[in-house]
Amino acid sequence: MGVIVGRGQYISVLLQVRTNLWSINVADTDPLLSQLEEVQSQLAFQEDALQSLNEALAQQQQEILLLRRQLELLKQRQDEAGATQGGSGDDGGEEKPPHY
Repeated sequence: MGVIVGRGQYISVLLQVRTNLWSINVADTDPLLSQLEEVQSQLAFQEDALQSLNEALAQQQQEILLLRRQLELLKQRQDEAGATQGGSGDDGGEEKPPHY
């Protein structure tokens, strides 16, 4: 398996291949064309992987926002229930055992 390169390295390789193609025989271009195809394949894979990661990240962000909102609503309900129970004069809903 070849080394995965970034977009800048890919462009650099393309320029080198293009420049070298003018100065070498056609028979000598096979290794360069093979390397170019490998770099193109790696770039396509990286772009696909990046797109997939971006989609997953966006979905996770939406889920986090939804969970935060649900947590806020639960906390608000708990606070309201506590205020209602606390304001009624009883001891917070704890009943004394019958023998007291």
